[in-house]
Amino acid sequence: MMAEQGVKLVITPSAGTSKRPTSPEEALGFYRQGVFLALASDSYIPPHPEANWIPLPPGYLAGPEEFLKIVGSTLRYFVEQGVSQEEALRLITVNGRKIIRPLEGLATLTPGCPADMILADRLPALETEETEDIKTVILAGRVQVDRR
Repeated sequence: MMAEQGVKLVITPSAGTSKRPTSPEEALGFYRQGVFLALASDSYIPPHPEANWIPLPPGYLAGPEEFLKIVGSTLRYFVEQGVSQEEALRLITVNGRKIIRPLEGLATLTPGCPADMILADRLPALETEETEDIKTVILAGRVQVDRR
């Protein structure tokens, strides 16, 4: 029903208020049923005690710097189940952008067009969970992170 109604779902795989958050298997179920998904992270909240797919110790105060660790198991599970790496990476990149900025058109890399781009040594969350592997972040054509 969610897919038919065009519902866009943001999953926070680390924390839940009173119930366990969405597992990688449950997220894949939504995806396979055609629900538009994005993955996000709660800010500075310990992983839920039942979120055993998050490689952080119980009670650890996880924040944005742990985002790749929080979403890595879900993205890798998607790829293991036959989802392309490109599609999996959309869950933490362009899908969130489409939810936050629904009226903006497709992002393109053309001269004169402000770009949103991440440059990394390895695929974020799929091949690395270390933020140091992200070398450059460009948002609206402006360099936000430069570790080159």
